[in-house]
Amino acid sequence: MRALLFVRQSRHRHNSMGLNRSTKETMMMKRLAALSAAVVMGAPSLALAVEHSAGYRGIGQLYFTFMGVILIYGVYDSFGKKAMYVAAPIIIGGLYMMLPPS
Repeated sequence: MRALLFVRQSRHRHNSMGLNRSTKETMMMKRLAALSAAVVMGAPSLALAVEHSAGYRGIGQLYFTFMGVILIYGVYDSFGKKAMYVAAPIIIGGLYMMLPPS
C-alpha cells in the first residue's frame, strides 16, 4: 500500500502555490517570455530607424502599438473573443488617429 501511495504522489508536480502545472504549459510560458524579451529588445531599433527630422511619429507608433495590444488583450480577457473582434478595429483606428503628425 505504501508503494502505491508513493507512486500516486510522485506522478504530480506541484509549484510553490500547490497547483499542477503541465510541461506543455511551462514551455508555452517560456516561449511567451522569450517573445516578450525579443519585442522589448527590438523596439528601440524601430524608433531609431526613423530619420532625425521625422518628429515623434515613430516613437508614438511604438507606444500606441503597445497600448493597443494591452487594450485588445484586456477586452479579450474581460468580454471574450467576439467582443475582441468588434473592439480591436475600433481601438486600432482610435489609436491611429491619436498619432502625432509627421
